[in-house]
Amino acid sequence: MSTPCQRSSTSSTNSSSSLPESNSTKCPIVSSEIIPDDKRLDVWMACLNIPCDNNKPLERLDSEEMDTVPNLGEIVDFATGVADRIELAEHMKASMRFEIIRIISYHCGETQQKFNPIDGWHDLLEPIIYLAGSEVLKYKIFKAILKRYIPQHDYYESIIRFLVIYHDPQLHTFLKSKEMTLRNYPFIWINRLFAGLVSPPVIFTMWDRYFIEKNRFLIFFLSAALMITFRDDIMSYKNEDKDTLIFALWALPTNINAENLSDFFALADRLKNTTPPSFINRLCPVIFDDKKDENSLFDTICWSVTVEELVKSMEKTSILSAVSKNIRFFIIDCRSQEEFDAGHLPTAYFLDYNLRITNPIKFSDNIEKLRDLQTSLLKNDIKARHFCFIDSGREEHKNYTDMVIRSCQRRDIKYINLLVGGYKALHEYVGNDVDNFFASHNAQRCAVCKENAPPVTMNRLERLKSQGEEFVNRLRTSKSTYSVEEETPGPSRMARSKSMYENPHTSISKWLEDPNLVTYFECKELDNSNKHHDCDLVITKDHLIALRKMRNREDAAEISVRRPLTSIISIKAKKKNKNVIVIKYDEASKADDFVVNNASEFLFSDSAKAMRFFSGEYFRTLLIPYSTERFFNQNN
Repeated sequence: MSTPCQRSSTSSTNSSSSLPESNSTKCPIVSSEIIPDDKRLDVWMACLNIPCDNNKPLERLDSEEMDTVPNLGEIVDFATGVADRIELAEHMKASMRFEIIRIISYHCGETQQKFNPIDGWHDLLEPIIYLAGSEVLKYKIFKAILKRYIPQHDYYESIIRFLVIYHDPQLHTFLKSKEMTLRNYPFIWINRLFAGLVSPPVIFTMWDRYFIEKNRFLIFFLSAALMITFRDDIMSYKNEDKDTLIFALWALPTNINAENLSDFFALADRLKNTTPPSFINRLCPVIFDDKKDENSLFDTICWSVTVEELVKSMEKTSILSAVSKNIRFFIIDCRSQEEFDAGHLPTAYFLDYNLRITNPIKFSDNIEKLRDLQTSLLKNDIKARHFCFIDSGREEHKNYTDMVIRSCQRRDIKYINLLVGGYKALHEYVGNDVDNFFASHNAQRCAVCKENAPPVTMNRLERLKSQGEEFVNRLRTSKSTYSVEEETPGPSRMARSKSMYENPHTSISKWLEDPNLVTYFECKELDNSNKHHDCDLVITKDHLIALRKMRNREDAAEISVRRPLTSIISIKAKKKNKNVIVIKYDEASKADDFVVNNASEFLFSDSAKAMRFFSGEYFRTLLIPYSTERFFNQNN
């Protein structure tokens, strides 16, 4: 019986329109501990589900047609570089070069795309070209790898971010402080499956295991393992500029060799086994199968577990089948004290999010206790080391939950998850069994029960009381004082006096660690000339501060806006660009050595989150005393 290679060779030779077969000599430098060299082509074809029949040959490219291929010079340079890295006779190098040029040219013509050395997909050809087989089979393997193992979207940036935050939040914090986006480096590894970045024997060993396991997500765990393995080397670039760090990260895979490859895979396996299975199950269709991201999986600051996953992890009988045997959740309830007392999971640890505002010292102590607890769980190899935060599930509380989780991440607490939909989703999932499922459940005080309760007919006295409360609320949220709605474009902007430039620079981290901090947003400030400046918009208990970041100076900023919350009269979004938020203050005045006009403008990548906060319950409570006073002053 003929091998796939032999059958393809026969088919290609018999076709008058096929390319002439190049000399297919096995490269002597390639070896692997998993698959013998002479069996690799057949095994890869079987693993990639490549049929052996209907081998349509590649179209012939004569010398005149080759001259019309876009970016032919760059294709030739790439092919020459691959051939020159191998110790072969010159005639064999020439044959290899021409084979690479023909495959890339055919692929570009078939997919209607131009060759771009930055994309990296062409590097997949380097290991494939070493195989002993026909040109047609090599192209089929190349196409199968592109289709099955290379992500279809740029979501991989968020996937690596999730993995690094989950397993090494301190490393993620460092990269963020250097203003590094994962687009700067992992796409170079992922788009080529490390081909061209490590030696041929190492890449063959990696791909052998990759294709045999058929785990398309392995590349993400390998990338995260690479970063965590060399985390100390990465963090040693603390005082280097961003470009130097990017170059070092690009070259990071060169540290992988035959001696440490097994340790490298062992760490990738450990990361996989200590990551919730839903990570792969929910993301794989989105990344590789072009399925639409229906649930906004990438909009959260940590990984989100579903109610089903959490409940099944609590069932001892189904824990091994429902969730990885290495994962159990330690539940942290970060609602208010009142909500917690009205019903909670019996094993939940209570962390009141209000302490972040009302008692920062106690809140910080609680975060330290969580870190010490996780350290003890890890030391004793207890499975319930994965923290699952449960909030109320209401949109207006999302900012508070984010602040709690960020505080944990800054303290290097790993394995952080957030329950999708929070307590509300869990309550609805349990249904009529809430009294047995939750501890201390009180239907009269439970926020979810009250929302779902049927309307009650009010008597005349109750109606009068309700009308009175409604009138007071209208006064508190009067449009004349404070509103969140569309704003027509206006010329008034922030104007700084000369004294602003004479003020000393401030530290961003100092403001973000201020006990009075309520929240902050990364955005861009628009000046009078419509120029954009990177900015952190900080909200404290009594002030709104804009920290305009300084270029090439880490953690340094100048204060471009500092206004008391008492001076805010409206927060609105522009009609033409709703991502631009206009904040208006009282009439022009002099405060804190700043000369200001009556408005500031900030550009957000997505203003929805900021607008939710400004229109939310807590921010309004900061303004109510002042807003009510101004309302009566304006109407008397």
